[in-house]
Amino acid sequence: MNRTLSGVRLVTVAGLIAGAVGMVVQRVAGVNMPVVPPGLVLLVGSALLIAFTGWRWTPALGALIGLSEAAAIVATGQLAVLADVTSIGVFLGTWIRTIGVVVALVAGVLATVAAYRSRTA
Repeated sequence: MNRTLSGVRLVTVAGLIAGAVGMVVQRVAGVNMPVVPPGLVLLVGSALLIAFTGWRWTPALGALIGLSEAAAIVATGQLAVLADVTSIGVFLGTWIRTIGVVVALVAGVLATVAAYRSRTA
């Protein structure tokens, strides 16, 4: 099992962590959410799995978590916050979270494809 992080696996982890940081910034800025948001647990947990295991399917989990968080941002109406600078903390947190989960989604798909191609080649 190869435990080194390839470039796209590392980008997936970075995107998931950025999404988690954005969520914490939102919480500190006053966004109403549970004490321990489930999305935060999923983002950090999947980042840890990708970073510390060599399993080839874990980047797919990162992509799935990125997709679910992106859907949550849309479903909760947070897209409107991306253009509203009245609360700078919420604005920045939402941008960090959104960019992080989109990066995790794209990089997770690329890392999964690369992992499965390298095993079959």
